[in-house]
Amino acid sequence: MYFVHTKKQKGFILVETIVYVILIGILCFTTVEVLITMSRSYGRLRVSQNINHSAVVTLERLTREIRAGDSIDSGASTLNATSGVLMLNGTDSGGNPRTVEFRLNNGIVDLTENSVFSGPLTSTRASTTKLLFRSLTSSTSKAVEVEMTIQAGEGTFTKTAKFYTSAILRGSY
Repeated sequence: MYFVHTKKQKGFILVETIVYVILIGILCFTTVEVLITMSRSYGRLRVSQNINHSAVVTLERLTREIRAGDSIDSGASTLNATSGVLMLNGTDSGGNPRTVEFRLNNGIVDLTENSVFSGPLTSTRASTTKLLFRSLTSSTSKAVEVEMTIQAGEGTFTKTAKFYTSAILRGSY
């Protein structure tokens, strides 16, 4: 009887070890790169959401109040200025006189109703850098055009967006 004696290999050889280390290194580098990219994208998404949320809330309220207003208080309003103030005169549902004021204050758009501060409209996570009101008058109606610039940032990423709206005053048509 003949026995074949084979030599069993124990462990890895040096070339295999180097190949495995290189493959694991590439895999780790790729994973870290993907995580960094995802983190940056999430930060940019949050910045965009902060800007858009502030714009939607502010412009929706501005438009609603302009449409409900009877007239613009020219003496209390600052029109055609970067840090504009808009004071609207109107009546509430009970027929009582009502005033609404929109003002840019340290990057935040504030709302005041009947000389009582109602609170900020824009988020503290975004800064309003421009709030401009223009009075538009025709022979049949009066409107207000609003231009607003909002800026937000996270880390080294900063985004600025401009928003526009206009609305006709109820008491003018």
